[in-house]
Amino acid sequence: LKERRPGLRIVGADPEGSVYTAKDEHDVHPYLVEGIGKDAWPKTMDRTIVDEWVRVSDRDSFLTARRLAREEGLLVGGSGGTTVHAALEVARRLGPEATILTIIPDSGRSYLTKFYDDNWLLEHGFLERRAPAPTVEQVLGAKRLEETDVPALITIAAHQKVGAAIDLMQRYSVSQLPVVRDGEVDSLADVIGSLHDRELLDRVFKNADALHEDVSSAMQPPLAAIDADESLDQVFATLTGRTNAVVVARAGRPVGVLTRADLLEYLAHNR
Repeated sequence: LKERRPGLRIVGADPEGSVYTAKDEHDVHPYLVEGIGKDAWPKTMDRTIVDEWVRVSDRDSFLTARRLAREEGLLVGGSGGTTVHAALEVARRLGPEATILTIIPDSGRSYLTKFYDDNWLLEHGFLERRAPAPTVEQVLGAKRLEETDVPALITIAAHQKVGAAIDLMQRYSVSQLPVVRDGEVDSLADVIGSLHDRELLDRVFKNADALHEDVSSAMQPPLAAIDADESLDQVFATLTGRTNAVVVARAGRPVGVLTRADLLEYLAHNR
C-alpha cells in the first residue's frame, strides 16, 4: 500500500500490556482482549512498517465494541473495539477531511457471555452502575426485615458441645456459625473460629461421639470479616468465591453474618 501511496500512514492499535507499545519489560502484562497484541516481538515483524502506535485499554476496547453493536448494528469482537477506538482517536486529530480505514478482525459471537454481558463487565470493573452499590449494612437490614424471629447475630461458644451447635443451626436454618471465646462478642477478637454444616456432617457421620465433643475441637478458622459501611462490591468477590459467609462488623464489633444466599435474595428483590 505504501508503494502505491507514499503518503499513506499506518497506525497500529495495541492493547495495554502488549509488547508493541510497552515502555519496558515491566509494562508487559496480561490483558483481556483476545487475539491481538503480543508478549514478545515476533521475528517476522517489520517495525518500520508501522508509523504510529495507539495503545488502547481493555475497558475502551470492550465499551467501543458494545457501542458498535448498539449504534451501528455490528457485532464485533474485543479486538474490533480496539481498532475502532484507535481509529476514532486518530480521526479526532486529523479532522473530518481525512480518510481513515480500519480493520475489524473478529466477530462478537464468541463474547456474548463476556463483555456483551453487563454482569461480566461489572465484575471486571469496566462498567459503572447507574446507581451506587448498596452498603453491606443495607443488605443486612433487609435480611432482618425478612427474618424478624432470627437473632441479628447467632454464635456458639467454644466450650459448648457440637450437638448444641447443630441444634442451633437447625433452629435458625443457618449453615455456618461464628465460634466465640466465652459467649461474649464485644469485638472481632472474640470470634476465634467457625462451624460449617458440611464439615460437621462429615465429622458426625464418621463418628457419632463427635456430637459430645467441644465445639473448639471441631471448629474451622474464623469467617472473613467486613465492615458494615463497605460497599456491596467489596463483599461480592468474597461471596462468589469459596467463602459462603462473612461476619459483618460495626466499629470493630460483630453485628451479623451475611451469606451468599442473603446476597442473592437481596439482589433478586432489589434490582
